[in-house]
Amino acid sequence: MKTLIELFDREPLENVLGMLMMNPEHVIFLGDKRIMREYRKESIRRFVAQRKLETKISFYHYRNNDYQDILSSFERIYQSHPGCAFEVTGGKEIPLLAAGAFCREKQIPAFYFDTRNNRFIHVFTGEPLNDIPSPKLTVRDILTIAGGSMMRHGHFQEPYYSEEMKTDILSVWDIYKRFRQKWGAQTTYFQQLTGEELSFRVPIHLQGKVAAECSLPILYALGERGILKDVSHQGKMVSFTFKNEYLRRFLNDAGIWLEFYTGLCAHQTEFFDDVQVSVVIDWDGSDRDPRDTTNEIDVLLVHDLTSVFVSCKTGVPSTHALNEIKLLAERFGGSFAKAVLVTSTPLSEIAPATYRRAADMGVSILEEEELFTKQFPQKLIDIAQNQFYMKKV
Repeated sequence: MKTLIELFDREPLENVLGMLMMNPEHVIFLGDKRIMREYRKESIRRFVAQRKLETKISFYHYRNNDYQDILSSFERIYQSHPGCAFEVTGGKEIPLLAAGAFCREKQIPAFYFDTRNNRFIHVFTGEPLNDIPSPKLTVRDILTIAGGSMMRHGHFQEPYYSEEMKTDILSVWDIYKRFRQKWGAQTTYFQQLTGEELSFRVPIHLQGKVAAECSLPILYALGERGILKDVSHQGKMVSFTFKNEYLRRFLNDAGIWLEFYTGLCAHQTEFFDDVQVSVVIDWDGSDRDPRDTTNEIDVLLVHDLTSVFVSCKTGVPSTHALNEIKLLAERFGGSFAKAVLVTSTPLSEIAPATYRRAADMGVSILEEEELFTKQFPQKLIDIAQNQFYMKKV
């Protein structure tokens, strides 16, 4: 296809599906200035550059509520691009009406995207465009299309993806499950250790900013799994060495293992096209101004066109936490996104009002009974496929 006419829409993904799946040489975006604002146009330019697409892109404006102005715009573009086709998945009512009439009169092919089956359909014949695979998108792509950017990972860089780190995550997770009630106190103990070294010989009871006591069962369990080395206990003193600087830092954070485990489970399903943990995002995509609005998303998953925004909480989530993950999913994933909150608590039992509120908001809750079973990875897949159902409480 040489030229694709795209009716611009507020839904970011709908603006680029034709470009990605039909592979036109040139995409002309048409829309109202109030919708096709400069930052949205810049997002598409950044996306094209990021994907290394050779597609030429242009932007033209019309007035959304002026039928004749819209038809005039179509006519001008058609005269200079006679071999064009229209993509009408997005756009407002009057432009869509005008596009249908114009394409019918000029016998121009027009297509829309069938979101249920992930394929384009010819408007006038109802025939699908076959043999066009869905694009494989990354977390970075999703954020860029929406006008943001993926700045960095908040907790780590490459070590998470090493086989050794994956093994360590599962080891710590097993210990966390056994000693959940004492895990927070042990984290507090590790937080009191000062200095940059990895080896320590310190009292069992520490008096730092807060009083903390070492749990010997947890310490020895970490030693048995190789997370700590040279673990020993003599009188009121304990000795141990952290395996590496990353694990020392991670063991200072009680909740990070829930993020790691969720990301690792998603990764091991081989269902998701991209899995990112602890993603720091910039809202306007500039990455330059330290005053810019940023957020950290615990886990972000992408499958086909669906993005899954996950917040992880070891305790009972607040209303603010529910609102935040829902807002982030809507802002950066649009209508294709899912908002999820993973908690290690039996939320539906101890805070049923919060559980019901989440359901009303469209935030899927994965709680204790899902998290600590072998079905947890499948639950993530179910959410992405719109096949997960919360229980009635």
